[in-house]
Amino acid sequence: MNQFYFFVLIDDNNNIRINLKKSNVKIRMTTINLSEKLILTRPMYISDKDCGYCHGSKTIKESISLGFHVENFTPLQYDKLIQLGFRRSGTFLYKTNVLRNCCKMYTIRTNSKLFKINKEFKKCINNFNKSIGNEGNTNKQFDLNKEIQKIFTNEFFEIRNETPEFTDLKYQLYDKYQKKIHKDKTTSAKSFKRFLCDSPFPEYGEIKDHKVIKYGAIHQCYYLKNQLIAIAVLDVLPSGLSSVYFIYDPDYNNLELGKLSAILELIYCNEFLKLDHYYMGFIIESCQKMVYKQKFGCEVLNPLDNYKWYSWESYKEIANDELLFTKDQLLKFEDKNREYLLDLKDIRGVDFIKEFDEIYNDDGDLFSPKDKDLDNNGNIYDIPVNFPGLKDLKQVYEKNFESIEILNYSNSMGRLRFFNFEDETPTIKKVLMNIYRIIGDELMNESILII
Repeated sequence: MNQFYFFVLIDDNNNIRINLKKSNVKIRMTTINLSEKLILTRPMYISDKDCGYCHGSKTIKESISLGFHVENFTPLQYDKLIQLGFRRSGTFLYKTNVLRNCCKMYTIRTNSKLFKINKEFKKCINNFNKSIGNEGNTNKQFDLNKEIQKIFTNEFFEIRNETPEFTDLKYQLYDKYQKKIHKDKTTSAKSFKRFLCDSPFPEYGEIKDHKVIKYGAIHQCYYLKNQLIAIAVLDVLPSGLSSVYFIYDPDYNNLELGKLSAILELIYCNEFLKLDHYYMGFIIESCQKMVYKQKFGCEVLNPLDNYKWYSWESYKEIANDELLFTKDQLLKFEDKNREYLLDLKDIRGVDFIKEFDEIYNDDGDLFSPKDKDLDNNGNIYDIPVNFPGLKDLKQVYEKNFESIEILNYSNSMGRLRFFNFEDETPTIKKVLMNIYRIIGDELMNESILII
């Protein structure tokens, strides 16, 4: 067995200076910059009986997510993860299993070309302009950029791009918003910091004079007469602006700040920052709190079609019971996975049989948690085989895992090492295969797995 160990010294620039040794014989010196690594925990498959969207009102009554905690990623790495359907909540990245989840959630994005101004949006912008002392638009021709420019140059209203650091003032606004708008009485300063201040980015984002200086997380703070009335939590990424959360002072409900913020962020992203896309998180067609997003001309990410972006109109034409793929596509996906179960077990030494979850029951309906134990007896590390958007078992079988460059940090041993696939236990081999299924080659080779 060839085991390579890292003896580590970390400098002030977050670089690791490493003596790489084998059998106590020095082989080489190397340097790894931790801030350039995707540092993640073992992926988990988590079921929650309490869905925050449908509140158990549907036939399937479970919210099921695949996710992992991230200690660090670069803005580009997170950008790539968004293209795989992931979203972050603080430092936790997740996406739902659309086959098993009670609410079918899809990643969406838009831009100023897709966005069509309508009477509702015109009224919102006009009312806000009037409320801050600007003249409303009375012409038949509505110049959106001109009306937005009026907002950004108003003497009483200011939007400041701030670092996402915790302050008592921000927390007080969050607490007020959660209690009055969402009837949430369980807020705490700790949960606010974890949810909306902490992030895995190595640096805060920075925008100056409407130009991106650094990618990363920011708080876009709205001030009316120097009073903080709203905060947009945003991630500034190479391909666009990603909306994380928005909070506002309920005393200003009449200003329709939620609707206004989406318009401002979209236009700010494309016209000011010159970024391509505005990511609006997830959409759920059956949820009134979420479906409003389609008014912004969104595109929908299809996990079973190589993560291609579909127009909302195409989604509506294709979707059957909110699924963005046909029964035939799902059965082909299932058959390909079934075909390689035994080969992976007999030849590669990894058994996925217990994680093989049939997609349809004997009646031809999608399996639901009440039909079958789909959470694998509570083992959160068992990732289902038939999960749309994950690589199929044919790709896993054909992958040369000896060539992977992912690193392992062992909590118990307190050291970094290269994985040596053939010498790993079946459990570790399955973990590595699952990471490949979830994030693919490129991101995997840029990763450090904490296990």
